[in-house]
Amino acid sequence: MPIIRWNPFFDGGLLDVEAHYESTANELLADSLPVDMYEKNGMIVIEAQLPGVAPEQVTIEITENMVRISGFRQETDEGRSADYIKEIKRGKFHRTLVLSSKIAVAQAVATMQEGLLQVSLPLQKIESVNLVTLKIGS
Repeated sequence: MPIIRWNPFFDGGLLDVEAHYESTANELLADSLPVDMYEKNGMIVIEAQLPGVAPEQVTIEITENMVRISGFRQETDEGRSADYIKEIKRGKFHRTLVLSSKIAVAQAVATMQEGLLQVSLPLQKIESVNLVTLKIGS
């Protein structure tokens, strides 16, 4: 019987650290939704590519400082005998974005054309700030 040096990180019975981190990262990204977010004409605009997803399969939840986009992309394996490459993510997806500015939730608008979701969020008007000078008591 040959003597084999034991390696705690790459032994078949123990954790393969590199593979563990790679699979964890893939699991985290599997249901994430890539977006573009920018400011234009007093609005925060969020864009996401959702080809093949019907508007009724997308849910958008908004608060003054947060947007959550979620939905479901249908599996389309009809008539396939084998997959050579399968890179398109299917199933549930979601993305939660925390905004640095408050938005006017009631005026938010979402449109979807040719697979591009666009959410337009008007920024809240900043009301005048009352400056108060406090005196430190003893």
